[in-house]
Amino acid sequence: APGWSAARGEIEKHQAPYRILRRMSDMARAFLSFVLEETANAADWLRSPESIRRTMFAQAVPYGEMLHGKLLLLEGRRNELEGMLTPALERAKSARLILPQVYCLIYGAIVSHSAGNAEEAERRLGKALELTKPDKIYLPFAEHW
Repeated sequence: APGWSAARGEIEKHQAPYRILRRMSDMARAFLSFVLEETANAADWLRSPESIRRTMFAQAVPYGEMLHGKLLLLEGRRNELEGMLTPALERAKSARLILPQVYCLIYGAIVSHSAGNAEEAERRLGKALELTKPDKIYLPFAEHW
């Protein structure tokens, strides 16, 4: 798609030698790629929770884990995803970051549903909806429809 190519080109053009700007650019590129269900362009440091925690400032780790979770989901690595969700969700809660919490809960609902546990999937989605209602956050649900 021409719009995707233009956005990707802009992100790459603005990558700077500054570490924080490169990381932000990596995250933006990964988010856009994952929306298109492409994982090949994900930066190497987004491929493991350990490298995310080593690479990012503590306040941003839940956002990195949110992207890592999406990567695992897209690659069908459901067991790894389930294993990282609880600690990632706890870090997001501790930091009071709503968006990473919502994504973790949605990923968990998808994993629960695919494992045949509809009640757990519904519980997780319900928690995600509770978090999003006050601020009317709908995009995460639309992405995973």
